[in-house]
Amino acid sequence: MTLNQSQLPRKMNLRSEMTPVEDQSQIGSCVANAFAGAYEYLLNKSSGRHIDVSRLFIYYNARAKDAYPPGHITDSGCSITSALETLKELGTCEESLWPYDLNSVHAKPNELAYDKASENQIMDALSLNVDLHEMKSCLAQGYPFVFGLVLFKSFDKASKKGYVPMPQGYEGNRESHGRFDFI
Repeated sequence: MTLNQSQLPRKMNLRSEMTPVEDQSQIGSCVANAFAGAYEYLLNKSSGRHIDVSRLFIYYNARAKDAYPPGHITDSGCSITSALETLKELGTCEESLWPYDLNSVHAKPNELAYDKASENQIMDALSLNVDLHEMKSCLAQGYPFVFGLVLFKSFDKASKKGYVPMPQGYEGNRESHGRFDFI
């Protein structure tokens, strides 16, 4: 539900309810990390359950959906859509069952991980338009969202106050990790 302008608070901050930020290290799992954080937050908010979900489980299965040719799974990121479909169709297990081990990035999770994942499926998700008012409404109602952001080279020139220069028309994406996903 989109709130009208008068219903929006001046400030909103969901960080106190979020689980700690986790390091994706050298793996291209930013989408899976974002969904794991959002899922943990929503699970805690709706049921009071505090679990650390497996980012690598989400990442492996989302990449399996994205793989072309089928079965050719690489560590090159995954789509937001495939990560969401993974959580709907398979769910995710706890991190203790399928840990975030850099050496396991190409390994398929074990059967126990899949069995337990089915206990942590999402039922539904909503899509947001690229609209600041809609995004603020979502946050004001206590719901985080996952989104992707293309980063340009000027992003690395942010000031100490956090101001990022506007990208120039000729400017390309960053060569290393030009796209990020956030909640």
